[in-house]
This record gives sequence, C-alpha cells and structure tokens, in this order.
Amino acid sequence: MARPYALAGLLGAAVGGPYLISNAPEGWPTATTNASQVAVEAPPTIDPRLLARPEIEGPHGPGSQIYRRPAPLEGRVHRSLDEILRWEINKDWVFATWDRKSTGLADPELFGVRVPVVTGHAMTDVAGALSYYFDAAGQLQRIRLVGTTADTTQLAQIVSSRFAMQRRVSLSPGEQLFQANEENRVRSELRTRPEAVMWGTSPHNSFRVELEVNRPGSRHWIKPPALSLASRGGATTGAENISTKPSATEPTPVFPARSVVPDEEKVAAVTTAQGTPPPPSSPSASPDTAPKTAASAPPPDSDTAPLDSYRRRFRWPD
Repeated sequence: MARPYALAGLLGAAVGGPYLISNAPEGWPTATTNASQVAVEAPPTIDPRLLARPEIEGPHGPGSQIYRRPAPLEGRVHRSLDEILRWEINKDWVFATWDRKSTGLADPELFGVRVPVVTGHAMTDVAGALSYYFDAAGQLQRIRLVGTTADTTQLAQIVSSRFAMQRRVSLSPGEQLFQANEENRVRSELRTRPEAVMWGTSPHNSFRVELEVNRPGSRHWIKPPALSLASRGGATTGAENISTKPSATEPTPVFPARSVVPDEEKVAAVTTAQGTPPPPSSPSASPDTAPKTAASAPPPDSDTAPLDSYRRRFRWPD
C-alpha cells in the first residue's frame, strides 16, 4: 500500500517543482538570481564633507570687513613654548601674530604688549596671557607668562636649559620654584602650584604657572616678594613678622592708680535736681582735692533711697 503513495508523491514533485521555481513569489531567490542580488545590501555611503569639522569663525574686531587680517583675535593656536619664549622676538612679530593686543602695561621704563596664548591641546601645553616688554630700541627685555596647564614638565625643562634656572626650595607647600640668580639677586623666576580643586574633566586647569624672565645683563630684576604665591599655604611673609611692641614715638598710655568712684552725695544732689539718672562724672586726681558740694545740696528724699542702694551695689563707670 505504501508503494503507490510513494510513486504518487514523486510524480507530484516532478510536476510541481519546476512550476514553483519558475513562478516564485516576489522576493524569493530563484535559480537565475545573481549572487550579488542575494547578498546583503551595503549601507549607504555618507558624504565625507558632512563629517568634516565645521569651520566656526571667531569674533571680529572693529573694521574687520574693511581691513582683512589673517590672524584671528585670539591669536594663532598651537604656538609652541619654544616659539614664544625666545629673545629674538620683536614687536613686528607680535603684531603680525596676534590681531588683538593690550598695551600700556604698568612699567614706566618698558613698552609692554599682552596677548592671549594657547600652545596646543596636549597635557604639557599652556593657556593663558603672554606679555612682552621692549625697551626704547625695540629689544625684548622681559617675558612674562601667566596661565594654567596639566603638566609642568616641558615648561620646567625649557626654563632650565634656555634660561639657566635651577630648582629652589619653596616655602609654600606643593609649589615648584625655579630661579636664575645674578649678583646675589633673582634675575628670572618660575613658580608653579597645583590648584586647590582639580577636576578630571578639565585637566588643563590643574596647575597654575607664573613665569617671568628678564634679559641677562640688563638692569631688570624680579621684584620681591611674590606675595601672591609665597603667602600661600601658611608661608611667613615680612608683614607677619612686624613686632607688636609700640615704637619709641608712640605715647605711653596713663592709667589711674585706682578706680575712682563719683561722690555719692554729689550724685544724689544731681539726681534730686533733675530727676534723671546721674551722668558719669570725670575722675578726680585725689579724693582730698575733689570738690565737696554735699553741704549745699539738699538731703536725699526717701524716693532716691532705692537708687542709692542700687548705686552702692553697682558703681557707676567713669
């Protein structure tokens, strides 16, 4: 009985198989389908211009549409420390590098120019304010850098090799001090200290740096003391060592030998005449020379007896 059913199944497959292959529903792979059509379609390509970093223009100075300058207001970024800490720098280079500059710094002998500076985005780069001081001949005499960084290693190496600074002991805890001395005076100085609060999300604000370099052989020196950094962390300054003893020209205060209490009879007379609490009387030098007015004053009434009792317990101040 099974044999006739098997033959019928083979016959149906032989007849219906070619029909299904030739009339397959839409989307089913057929015998004529190419391998590329069966493969998964590749994701659509994206224009690389859409992934490029957009160019954002910074702020423009007055008259920027008339006078075009290649240097932006904040200066050209990625100026290395080796490039900005050189004695060969002149005013023309500073004016061509930064579009915005601050002049008229507090130095009557030198012409100062302050500019913003960002040396890069590495951990050893510095961001802050950079000041150049030139003499009347246009020669650079002083470089001052104030800013923040995440790592002071590169800056310490530059000042040690280029400006002959040596490591010194600082009185402020956590402070790193480098100095170059000439004639027993401080010519140049670098101070770095960690900030009170450090954030892992802003590592470039971890250390505060203050650098001042004066040209060797000039008459410019570091002005002591650096109170902004030396007084940090409980360091002793000159103001804290001032003696509290009075000077020779200061008058010596004179105190009476004993407390002087106003005469009770005099106070009672004033109280009876005015009906108000007696004002404090001035002390007398000696009880023998004090004026006596008790004889001419009327005797105290019975109403003032409580006041007299109170006065005996608590004497009026001078």
